[in-house]
Formats: sequence, structure tokens, C-alpha cells
Amino acid sequence: MGQFSMEKSPPNGSILDGNQQLDDIRANVHLFTRENYVAHDGLPYDPEPGRTAFYQAAIARGGSHVTALDTEGPDAWSMAEDVHETFDQLSGASPDARSRQDAMPSTILDAIDAELEACGWSDIAEFGNKFVAHAADEFSRSTLLDGQNGLTLDGLQKCHRAICQSVATLFGPVLWEGSHGLFPIPQFNHFENLDAAWLRSGDVEELHSFWDKHVAEVDDWSNDPLKAE
Repeated sequence: MGQFSMEKSPPNGSILDGNQQLDDIRANVHLFTRENYVAHDGLPYDPEPGRTAFYQAAIARGGSHVTALDTEGPDAWSMAEDVHETFDQLSGASPDARSRQDAMPSTILDAIDAELEACGWSDIAEFGNKFVAHAADEFSRSTLLDGQNGLTLDGLQKCHRAICQSVATLFGPVLWEGSHGLFPIPQFNHFENLDAAWLRSGDVEELHSFWDKHVAEVDDWSNDPLKAE
């Protein structure tokens, strides 16, 4: 997965721009029907024939046995059921009244827009442009509005949470892309040798505890993105 940015940029295949993604989905929201959502990559739209055949075969074999269910292709009836259930949440349709023409409402995208707007990311970005990323002159900095001439840890966390929840919604239930989590998984001791120059030895364990707690908190933000929206 490429970078995720909230700044506008041309779609060049390397940057996953937040606003661009939302604009692209909104422009093509008519394609988000239940039929396209479930069956676009080969899953069966109707999982019932596959489910019936699976259990009939299991009964015919008899006894106890272990088997794996397909997760893709025309025989992946269980996965199709899961995708139908997710689209029930997206569309607001009842499971007993499903239609191939059920559609994802644009209100889901509106909710993402509203959350991102309310978190204040644009003020933080403007502060970064004037004071961190670029050497703005005094006149340029004087054009900053209230809320753009500083930042707080609470403000950063609010922005971080909104972006995490938005990404989880887009790449989870909306685009059904899946996720490996919002934090990188260290392949080594990422705090090794910090006690040589930066920390006391006892503080390294405290840092590990803080890392684990923060990862769990961020994971919780994106655990149920549709509920968060």
C-alpha cells in the first residue's frame, strides 16, 4: 500500500490521496451495487447453492473430518455470505430483503468528509507548511488564521484518529481491500540501543509498554469503522 495523504494530488499510482479517493468513489458511487460488490471478483452472488452442496457432501461422507472453505472463486459461498453481511451494513438493507440493485448511499462518504473536516487536519497541515516543511517569511506566516499558528498533542491525536478511521472505512468495508493494520509490525527490537545515548535502561521497558498500549488504541479506532461512522 502506498502513502496516504490528505493533500490534493494527481492520481499517479504511487500516492493514495485521501480527498482524491473520496472524490473518485463519489463520482462512481453508482457502481457500488450489491451485485457488483459481492460478485465483482468471482464470488457467487447467491451463496445458498454452494452452502447446500457443501453440507450435503459432508453428510454423505459421514464421520468427523476437517476441511478448508474456499475464500475466492465460485465455490467461496462462505466468503460471499460475509460480503453480503458487510453490504447490508453499507446499504442499510435488511438481509431478508436483499436485491442486486441495493446501493451504497453517499451518506457514508459524507460522514467521512465531515469527520475529516472536523478533526482540523487542514489547520495542522497549514501550520506544518509555514513553520516545519518550508521557511515561510513573516508576511506569509501573518496570514495564518486562528488555530493554524500552533498545535497540541490532543489536536494531533484527534487528527490521527479521524484519518485512521477514514482509512479503515475506505479500505475495509467500502473498497473491501482488507488491511494489515495501521501500524508497522517491527521485524526487530525497534528500541534497541536507545538506552546507550537517549534513555535510561529502565525507561526502555516503559517505552515498550507505551508502544503496545498505543498500538492497541489505534487498532481499536479502526476495529469497527462502520460503527465509528
